[in-house]
Amino acid sequence: MIYLGGIVGSIWLANWLVTHWGTVRFGDGPWLIPVWPGGLTPSGSTIYAPSGVLAIRVGFTFRDLVQRRLGMKVAALAILAGTLLSAALDTSLRSPPASPS
Repeated sequence: MIYLGGIVGSIWLANWLVTHWGTVRFGDGPWLIPVWPGGLTPSGSTIYAPSGVLAIRVGFTFRDLVQRRLGMKVAALAILAGTLLSAALDTSLRSPPASPS
């Protein structure tokens, strides 16, 4: 059961991180974190990734543990539950209130 919660929680956390935390943001895009320093790239540019990668790396481990113990269908349902939780709690997906006419 802990593994199932780990999948759901890591998916929610990854989505929260992308919309609320990071070191740089370009426009209205996702928050990003540096994953490879610019001094080590041929172009000299730092390589960035969405901040949610921090949580998803743990999520992959939980997914693998659930698949081995409970099967692929249960793992898929846990992923769906995490996705639905993220959508339900994300205020940016809510439509604005209707204006009175």
